[in-house]
Amino acid sequence: MRQHAAEHTLWQAVGKSGKKDVPAKVVEQAHAELAEAQRVRVETEALVVSLRKQLQQAQERVQREIAALEIEAASGGGMVRVVMDGQKNVKSLKIDPEVVSRDDVEMLQDLVTAAVNEAARKVEEAVQEKIGGLTGGMKIPGLF
Repeated sequence: MRQHAAEHTLWQAVGKSGKKDVPAKVVEQAHAELAEAQRVRVETEALVVSLRKQLQQAQERVQREIAALEIEAASGGGMVRVVMDGQKNVKSLKIDPEVVSRDDVEMLQDLVTAAVNEAARKVEEAVQEKIGGLTGGMKIPGLF
């Protein structure tokens, strides 16, 4: 933007005078403005590169934290327990022997399903919390 303004100043001076002989002071000023615009552009590009690198490092840190997550959920008053990792893989499933009955397999299936679903919900909540900390609550497509 500044570069365009400096070029505009230079062309304005040439246009007003109708000559190609522009006062040295005007040329000097235009060159100074162009140099300043160039410096600002370089600094801005360096800042963008730095911010991109910081975001990538933060993203990698959050991905490691998510991978290390272990979330536990239970159903049936703790009779069925599930541990799930940050990728929603079931790491362990524990069933209290008291809940196992040939006569009521359906209840056991319901308890396992409930515990797995609760663990998945808790993992999703934990992942969103970690991502929200990285993005300040903004949803950035493709970030995770």
